[in-house]
Amino acid sequence: MENEMKLRLVAVEAYGRKSPVPVLSNLFRVEVISEKGGLLNTGDKLFCEIGIGIVDGAIQAFEHHIEKGNMLVAKAQDSCALTLEPNTHLLLFGGDPFPEERYIDWNFVSSDKE
Repeated sequence: MENEMKLRLVAVEAYGRKSPVPVLSNLFRVEVISEKGGLLNTGDKLFCEIGIGIVDGAIQAFEHHIEKGNMLVAKAQDSCALTLEPNTHLLLFGGDPFPEERYIDWNFVSSDKE
């Protein structure tokens, strides 16, 4: 529980918890379910690049109202506090950024354009 929100850690470490799931890189995935709404801080709880998928409900972030079906992406230095509306379901995921540029073509991701 974090501010009366249910957190389920799926991989690696976040919010003071450690998952037994083995992974090959420094990443995390956390499911957040909030019946009452409230404040969720990512600042010192998560590391590196962060994806925030809004499965249900809505959040307030950086003075913007964002509803379900959207995703936010933040760099580590952009960590923030999110205000969740009641009955909000989020997926937080991320990890170490890749040192080299990535290329995306349709659903293929590569570090080499060829």
